[in-house]
Amino acid sequence: MSRLVITKSTERTIREGRERNLPALGSLALAALLALSLTLGVLLPTTDVPDQTSDTGKYTQTHAVEQYAAINLGIRMTYFDGNAVPMDGYSEEADFCIPGLAASEHMIPQGIALWEEENLLLISAYDIHHEDASVLYLLDATTGELTATLSLADPEGKPFRGHVGGIAVSENNLYLTSGAGRIGYLPLPEILEAKASFPGDAWPEGSEAVVQIQGEKDLSDYLGGAATAYVSVRDGMLMTGNFYHKSSAFDTPADPDSGTKSLLLGYALSGRESKTEWESVLLAAAPAIAVAFPKDVDRIQDSVIAGDRIYVSSSYGRTKESTFLAGTLKETDPIGAKYAGTRCYTVEKDSEMRLSAMPMLEGFCLRQVKDDAGNESTEALLITESGSAHYQKADEKNRVNASPTDTVWRLPLETAFS
Repeated sequence: MSRLVITKSTERTIREGRERNLPALGSLALAALLALSLTLGVLLPTTDVPDQTSDTGKYTQTHAVEQYAAINLGIRMTYFDGNAVPMDGYSEEADFCIPGLAASEHMIPQGIALWEEENLLLISAYDIHHEDASVLYLLDATTGELTATLSLADPEGKPFRGHVGGIAVSENNLYLTSGAGRIGYLPLPEILEAKASFPGDAWPEGSEAVVQIQGEKDLSDYLGGAATAYVSVRDGMLMTGNFYHKSSAFDTPADPDSGTKSLLLGYALSGRESKTEWESVLLAAAPAIAVAFPKDVDRIQDSVIAGDRIYVSSSYGRTKESTFLAGTLKETDPIGAKYAGTRCYTVEKDSEMRLSAMPMLEGFCLRQVKDDAGNESTEALLITESGSAHYQKADEKNRVNASPTDTVWRLPLETAFS
């Protein structure tokens, strides 16, 4: 893999972004970049080296961000206290480039989930123009290569063109947010059947298939009419919640009676098959748990509970820094009458730890990893929507995001929040 020192064009691109007063790499990171390249001869890649490139028919897996590796290095030095690593083929051996980001493809990535049994990393995306169906990209969890693209159909069999948000994988189902306060599910066996329809029971290059959302649950009664933004699964619990921002079109509080703006609902999963597991959610009279977030925890793009800890990604706007938060849950009295049978929590204020993150942070998922000595730890795999061509151009209302990234990132949680 060829590498070169930072180029004049890269230096100029970064400098011009700073001169337009765009919050990108940060003066400290920029100075470090230039110092490294000049004094140590640090080898920084340019975009003329081979990239992860895959084509599954309609959508391609090609880097949409020019000088992406150099920009990623600057992001790495600026955010997450330097602990996050871009999985771009340079900082990491494998290149987990997010598919569908080219200008001709119009796709906006949203959620991410790990399907360990199939060694797949799934990313959800929707068409910014709502002309094409929302999709699930299936990436090899080892190599990062795009193996298949699944277009979503709604429960009636029509193309689902809605703003698909978060996704999560359980033992039997894939769960997703389908807008307007709803969550839906796709049986994992249905996805495997689509795979089995190809020769050799494997995804051939260029694989495309349509998978249908089998059912939906309306959570409007518990979210005050707010839309569902994310889903996650951990330790047998399906979690979902709303996105709230007071000065936007998303200013509907989750529970006006209690004053709760942002709320997470958790449903205990049971059942050995796809249908019975879904029924444990669909037929539940009330959520098993509810987390009422403090008022200063909003703009939630994703959230996961792991033990007594909760992790939250929060963002809004093309140029504003995002936040990645960790905290400890504290049990409280019921939020209101309808939560009488629900265990209610909040985030203990003194336990909150916040890391600044690059703009437009979206979904994340957790995975367990082992080092060479066999010690196990937890990582978060994160994505942003900033790498899409749509958000890399300025318009009359928005400045360009000067720190776009089009790859998956990993964050060692124990290190980041030690």
